Amino acid sequence: MRIKLFPLCAVITPNIFEASVLSGIKIKTRADMERAAVLLKEYGPANVIITGGHLEDVALDVFYNGKFHFLKGKKLGGEYHGTGCTFSAALTAMLAKGYSALEAAKEAKRFMNRALKKSLSAGKGMRLLNI
Repeated sequence: MRIKLFPLCAVITPNIFEASVLSGIKIKTRADMERAAVLLKEYGPANVIITGGHLEDVALDVFYNGKFHFLKGKKLGGEYHGTGCTFSAALTAMLAKGYSALEAAKEAKRFMNRALKKSLSAGKGMRLLNI
């Protein structure tokens, strides 16, 4: 995947766990996210976004395209199903509308924040996005 697919990608959006596996870096801090993003960019994608909703205290996404940009959001309590897929779909929609990768990421982050705030609990387990 890193060798054949990443060079073809405009953006890759691994979460912290996926970025840890793909980079070989155990990600626990923002600095770890930055190191992993640099390493993953070396495989050829134009942009790397490591989504950081799994960090303990903040929902921080690290966007790297040769320069770092940090997309911060308020961390909401609970566990949610489908956030990675929804973020990447929103990002793709914004790219298709002509947004730059960075602006698309910012819009996708705002979209996710709204979706998380409207999420539903179907009983026990993860909350479901209400989009």
